[in-house]
Amino acid sequence: MSENKYDCRFSIILPAYDPYKDAFDIFMDLFEKNWPDCPYPVVVTNMFFQYESTLPNFYLKNCGDEKRYRVRRTEAINMVKAKYYLIMEEDRM
Repeated sequence: MSENKYDCRFSIILPAYDPYKDAFDIFMDLFEKNWPDCPYPVVVTNMFFQYESTLPNFYLKNCGDEKRYRVRRTEAINMVKAKYYLIMEEDRM
């Protein structure tokens, strides 16, 4: 069995950063409003904050004190085995 949590063709990755939680909340409000039935896994990694999403395929992983973007991004990618990834950022709308 695969170590990855999901096997899919496409996945959305959001390596969020806790100090930008205000921007993250706005980003997720708009994402959920405009694509409420997103069929793809949406994987968010952050440091500590919790978030409850209405998206059907939403997954959150806390990475603790990890501040480095590339590490949080890699953690999210490691959760999903996909052919394509769309990497989004909460502060680059």
